[in-house]
Parts: sequence; structure tokens; C-alpha cells
Amino acid sequence: EEFLSKGVIPLVVGGTNYYVECLLFKALLDDTPTGEAATPSTNQEMQQPPEWAFDLSTLSETSDRETQNLAFAALEKVDPEMAAKLHSHDARKVKRCLEVYLQHGGQVKYSSIVGNQQQFSLRYPNHLMLFVDCKVDVLNARIDARTHKMVDHGLLEEVTAFNNTFNHLFTKKRACPTAPTTTESTQPQTEETTDFSHGVLQSIGFKEFV
Repeated sequence: EEFLSKGVIPLVVGGTNYYVECLLFKALLDDTPTGEAATPSTNQEMQQPPEWAFDLSTLSETSDRETQNLAFAALEKVDPEMAAKLHSHDARKVKRCLEVYLQHGGQVKYSSIVGNQQQFSLRYPNHLMLFVDCKVDVLNARIDARTHKMVDHGLLEEVTAFNNTFNHLFTKKRACPTAPTTTESTQPQTEETTDFSHGVLQSIGFKEFV
């Protein structure tokens, strides 16, 4: 907006389609539905239904498989169309869909918001998009070569140093499901897990290196 106000044409290079689309189209990231889907009841957030046998507030990629499966089963009931597009263990997206459902009083599904956004309008009246079309085998070879070059230039050391410095900020304790029960202590045994669903730890490849 600042560039345009000064008569300067912005040039955006690279990035995923997700970010490019958010730049080009209006309301792509808005959680509040527009049009017919927006009703007075959408502002009345509802509590998590008692039949959901899991805690939505703590659901994450580090949750155990049983919890993730229960959350996905809940999504299948309230928004089967969205559930059909997601993997059952994609906890971050499943959680977001269920949050939107609750935030709008159970009256609006995430899939309906996405459907409405298929008809969004352009943010700017004039733009030019250029795409490079590349054969998959050529693209894969380039990615492999780039990855090896990054490793040769110290990528692993950089990731390790970052992890050692900041990992504790994303570490939390949870009950250890496999901990043996003893009569010596009544304190629940816990284990530390790293939450890769927030902040920079979501970066593609980071958790795979870790």
C-alpha cells in the first residue's frame, strides 16, 4: 500500500502460492464469513461439546494418535466436506476447522468460509503474474542440488545452533502415556515435547532436521 501510494510498482518474487494469494485477493485470511453465511449467531462462540472426548485447546501435532483421531472424528461430524480434504493426523488444520465452528456458534462450517472465498475479489485492480513452468524431474534435480549446497554451506550447523538456543521456548510437558505406574509416588510422570505447530518451528524442513 505504501509503495502504491508513492507511485512505485511493487515486484514480489518467490514465496508459496498461499502468500501470493493473500496478497492478491481480499479477505482470504478473514475468519468472519461474508455474505449469506454471516448471521447474528456467528458471533456467539459456543463451548466445546461434552461429547468431544479431547481437549481442543491443547490439540497439536505432538498430541497422541488417539487424541488426533478423536478430533478428526469430531470434524467429520460437524464438517464432513472439510474432513474429506484433510489427513486425520493434520492436527493443526483440524484444530483450526473446529475452532472456527465453535467461534461461530456451530452455525458456520470452515468449508463454507472456504467456499465463499472462492468468489473473492482482487485487492488491486491491475497486476501481472508470471509463472515458470518446469518438468518435475528437472525441478526435483534442482531442489536436490540446492539442498546439498545449503548443507555444504552449514545449514545443519545453523539449524542445530538455532534449536539449541530457542527450542526451550516451544517445549511443553505432557503426561507420559507409557509411564509405568508405581505406588511410590502419586505425582504423574511427564515427558517434554516440542510443539512444531507454532512460530518459526513450522518452517518446512526444520522439524525434519531436528
